[in-house]
Amino acid sequence: MTDLVSVRNLTVDATSDAGRHIEIIKGVSFDVAEGEIVSLIGESGSGKSTIALSLMGYARSGCRIAGGTVMVDGRDMVTLSERARQSIRGAVVSYIPQSAAAAFNPAHTILTQVVETALIHGLMTEAEAQARAVELFGALALPDPEKIGLRYP
Repeated sequence: MTDLVSVRNLTVDATSDAGRHIEIIKGVSFDVAEGEIVSLIGESGSGKSTIALSLMGYARSGCRIAGGTVMVDGRDMVTLSERARQSIRGAVVSYIPQSAAAAFNPAHTILTQVVETALIHGLMTEAEAQARAVELFGALALPDPEKIGLRYP
């Protein structure tokens, strides 16, 4: 089985107020095979979210991926162009924040955000994506599945 994700010697730096680069992630390596589930476990502030964001080629504000490789589906997310990364995000790799408060943008309706990825990647028409979202809201036993998506988080 081929690894869907292969991270080797990942290093992430943060820039201090004085402009100095400080390693906040040092030499992390792991693999994830297709169908496999891997958990990142650690204390608050240990870098779990920073590592997860690197799988999408992201670094938090004031940070940068300083070294290593982050291979997702055979492509290095560190060296790819932003346009190439965008084609992979949401289709091959996604990030779902642990905090419910961080999961949705309060400026957009829930439904708009739930269907966004399917629309960006051309997986469904808007009507199909919205119908599927309402179906999922019902399967999750959310109150008033036909209208809950019209709310703001």
